[in-house]
Amino acid sequence: MFRFIQPCSPVTAKSVPAGVGWQHEPKLDGYRLQVHKDGPTVRLFSRQGYDWTKRLAVLADALRTIPTHSAILDAELVFPGADGVPNFAALRWAMRKQRAHELAVYAFDLLHLSGEDLKPLPLSGRRRRLKQLIKQANKVPCLYLVGAFVDGQALLEVAEQNGLEGVVSKRRDAPYRSGECRDWVKVKTVAWREANQERWRLFEIKKAGARAGGRQHC
Repeated sequence: MFRFIQPCSPVTAKSVPAGVGWQHEPKLDGYRLQVHKDGPTVRLFSRQGYDWTKRLAVLADALRTIPTHSAILDAELVFPGADGVPNFAALRWAMRKQRAHELAVYAFDLLHLSGEDLKPLPLSGRRRRLKQLIKQANKVPCLYLVGAFVDGQALLEVAEQNGLEGVVSKRRDAPYRSGECRDWVKVKTVAWREANQERWRLFEIKKAGARAGGRQHC
């Protein structure tokens, strides 16, 4: 159960895709987190597959009460600000100060449930099971469901007005594919990019370097 799954990574776009084949989710500014539950044991992994279970022991303890024997959730670890908007600087501070009890886990995909590999299923099927699981886990105080919306452009406008990072659009009929995948498309808000110019620039440089290193390795 505790074999890390390389996350599905959205490609960057300038506009939100339209059409009934897409669903749209707010992009939350935090750390990607993969939650593995197997019986009474929970392990938490970062985007790169580092084991963060001890670092986030309070959250791991809470997530043990998810009402299923086994599950793998794809999620975002965030620090909810007083206005409800995720605060990345506060998230980093909380991680350094070992204040994981102030953090929240927002799940947006379900890769495994009760012995069944859900990755081959379409997103619509995985989301349906995830929604049901989160509803049953309503007593887990740190666990929430990322909302899904039909109108991506309207969601982007709301994200712009409220200081959110952006929107991730996903094909409803697509299976879960590890690595960079065009079935998932992300669009950043102008407000977020302006507020995080230096951080965004460093991220793009790092990503370009990783791609170049991969090509050289091949």
